Amino acid sequence: MDYLLTWNCKHIANAEIRNVVAAVAYNHGYGVPVICTPEELMGE
Repeated sequence: MDYLLTWNCKHIANAEIRNVVAAVAYNHGYGVPVICTPEELMGE
């Protein structure tokens, strides 16, 4: 999966949480999809 779209800006799409998710995934050998809101994906 390339993108994970969410409206949950308090938890999942939060900039601090994105970094934690990326660190955990990379430490376990996984890539991380781009976590963003639909507006961010569309460039709005």
